[in-house]
Amino acid sequence: MKIWVILALLAFGMALVPSCKEKSQVSSRVIVTAMGIDAAEEGYQLSVQSVEPLLTSGSLTEQQENATTVYDAQGQSIAQALNTFVSSTGRSAFIMHNRVVAVGMEVVEERSLTEALDYFIRNHEGRPLVDVVIVRGEAAQVLDLKSTAFTVPAEQISMMLKEGKHRGIAVRTRLLDVERASSGMYDVAVPVIEMAGEGEAQSASVAGTALFRQGEYVGTVTEEATRGLLFARGDLETCTYALPLSEGDQVTVEVESASVSIEVEPRGETARFVLKITARGEVEDETLAPQTLRDRLPEVNEALTGRIEEEVLLALRETIQERGCDVVGFRRRLMQSAPSLIQGKEEEWRDRLRTCEYVVQVDAQVDRFGEEAEQ
Repeated sequence: MKIWVILALLAFGMALVPSCKEKSQVSSRVIVTAMGIDAAEEGYQLSVQSVEPLLTSGSLTEQQENATTVYDAQGQSIAQALNTFVSSTGRSAFIMHNRVVAVGMEVVEERSLTEALDYFIRNHEGRPLVDVVIVRGEAAQVLDLKSTAFTVPAEQISMMLKEGKHRGIAVRTRLLDVERASSGMYDVAVPVIEMAGEGEAQSASVAGTALFRQGEYVGTVTEEATRGLLFARGDLETCTYALPLSEGDQVTVEVESASVSIEVEPRGETARFVLKITARGEVEDETLAPQTLRDRLPEVNEALTGRIEEEVLLALRETIQERGCDVVGFRRRLMQSAPSLIQGKEEEWRDRLRTCEYVVQVDAQVDRFGEEAEQ
C-alpha cells in the first residue's frame, strides 16, 4: 500500500513540473495591448501598454481595476526601443494581442507615417488589423487613459473607433490599410484622437481625420468632411442630421443605408468623375404632426440631399483638390476603367487629379417615420 502512495506522490510531482515551467515562461514576458509612438530627441519614445498575466485571474473583465501597466523606452528606431524595453525590464514583449498603435502628432509632422509604422508592418508576430490612430499631443496619454468600462484601455479605444465609424464621425484605419497605401495607388486617412480633462476625469474622443499623401502628413479635416469621405468611399453605415426646414421647423433624420458608384469619363489628358450616391433614412423625431410631416417629405428629402452633397463636395475639395491626397482611390479606378490614360503616368496623375472635374449626384429618400418605421 505504501508503494502505491509513493508512486502517486511521484506522479503528482511530475505533473507539476510542466506547469512550473509554463509559469516561468509567462512571468518572463508581458502581453502587449497597445503601443504609443512619440518623438524623442533622437529617435522615438515608445510607450508599451501591457497586461501582467500573473496578476490576473480568470477573465480580464472580472478584474476590479485596470489590469495594465505602461512601460516607456527610447531608441533611434522602434525595434531598438523595444530592445531597450527588454533589456531594462528583463522581459520580452508578446505583441500578438496588440489592439492599437497610437502615433503622436509631432511624429507625423516630422517624419513619414510609413517610417513610423514600418516595424509593425514587417513584424510577422503582429496582426494586420491593429487600429492606427493619430493623437493630438502625446500618444502616451492615450495609453495612460483610465477606463471604468473596460479592464484593458486599448479595448475602449478600439470600441470608440468602431462606434465612431458606425455613426459616421470617424474613419477606421488598420495597419493593413497603411501597408496597402505604400503600393502608391491610393493614399491613407487616419482617425485623430484628442484628450480632454485631467486625472480621473481625463477622456478621449475622435476629432477629425489626418490625411497622408505618400505617407507624408498633409493636414486634418473636420467631422463634416470625414462624413463626406465615408459617403464617397462607400464606407458610411449610419449618421444623423438635424435638418432645418422652412417656417423655422426642424426634423432629425437618421441615414440607415448608403451606397456609391463612381463613373470615370476620360476627357483628353484629364478625366471627369461622377459620384452617384444613394441614401435611405427615417425620421428620428416628430415635432410636426404625422400628416404634416408626410406632406412635407419632399422638403425633407431635398434638405437631406443638399446636406449629403455639400459634405461630399467638402471632402473632395479638402482632400484631393487642395492637398492632392487620393484617399478615395481615384487613380485606382482610372487604372480599372481607363488604363491607357494612366499607365506610365501614375506619378503625374497625383497632381492631375487636382484639376479633374468631380460631379456629385445624390438620391436621398426618407421613406419611413413614426408607426411606419416600427412596422
